[in-house]
Formats: sequence, structure tokens, C-alpha cells
Amino acid sequence: KWFRKTSTELQRVTSVANSPIFADFSQTLSGTSTIRAYGVQTGFFEKCKKSFDDMNAAYVLVQLTNYWLSLRLDVMGGMIAFFVGALAVGTLKYEFIPAGWLGLALSFSIEMTTYLKFGVQMLARLEADMSSVERILYYTDNITPEAPRVIPDKDPEAGTWPTKGEIELSRASMRYRDGPLVLKDLSFKVKSGEKLGV
Repeated sequence: KWFRKTSTELQRVTSVANSPIFADFSQTLSGTSTIRAYGVQTGFFEKCKKSFDDMNAAYVLVQLTNYWLSLRLDVMGGMIAFFVGALAVGTLKYEFIPAGWLGLALSFSIEMTTYLKFGVQMLARLEADMSSVERILYYTDNITPEAPRVIPDKDPEAGTWPTKGEIELSRASMRYRDGPLVLKDLSFKVKSGEKLGV
């Protein structure tokens, strides 16, 4: 009971801790040139280290709970084997249980630990893996969707928005900083659908 609840919550924490690692990695890959241009490599590196530390802490806790379960089940299996062995020794002179059955009971009691571990861990893993399904359901139900593509109340009034993709430039003059004018009284018009090469 304790292991399943704890394992499920720790698996959820581990899944949540994994998300920033992949997000940071993809952002860093796509923005490497920008990161280098602004010289913020150290900040991104520290952020990645913190994400890895958080994920490793959660993962270590998952492993510790598995070791805790293994220890408890080993002790229980040892107690079962001890009980069978004590029963065999205690009833030896009465020949209460045949020797073959005692051997079979001892071998099954030793294997019982393995079966208990496997069964409990599979049940806990199934329950923990369902947290992924729970997260998907949360994202589909609880996150507000984006605005629709067309919002009739927000559309500009007719005649206030350009109906054609024309560009008209009249009497433009430009210079580089404090230098002389490079463009002087430039005027041109690009009609809708035209291609322009500069």
C-alpha cells in the first residue's frame, strides 16, 4: 500500500522533472547561434545542470523506494523460509510432513520472494505509468485553448484594412548614421502580385 502510492507519486515527479531537460535541449539546439551571440552560455549551462540535478534527485528516490520494497520482501521471504524450516525441524521426529514435500515447500518459499517482488513492482509500474495518461488527460481538459483564427468582433471594419497587397514609397531619403544621404527622394510602387528584386 505504501510502496504503490509513493512509487506512483515519485514516478509522476520524475516525469515532470524530465520535461524541462528535453525542452531545454531542443531550445538550446535551435538557438545556439543566438545564445553564443549574446554570450549567455553559462546561464543556459547552469539551467541545464539544475534540470539534470532535479531529475536525478527524483530518479534516485524512485530507486530507493524499489530497494526499500526489495528489502521488505526479502525479509518476508526469509521469514516464510524460516517458518518452513522450523516446521520441518520441529516435526522431524514425528514424520508429520514427508521429506519431499518439505524440500518442495522450502524451494517455493525461497522463490516466493522473487514472485512477490515481480508482482508488486509490475503493479506499481502499471499504476505509475498511468500517470502519463493522466498528464495527457490533464493537458487536453484543463489548458485553455488558443483563440480561434477568426474573431468576428475583433475584425477591422470594412474599408479600414487594405484589400490589396500593394506597397507605395514616396520621396524617401536615407543615410547611414551621420553620413551623407544614400537614397534621395526615392519613390516607387509595387503592385499586388508583383515580384521585386533588390
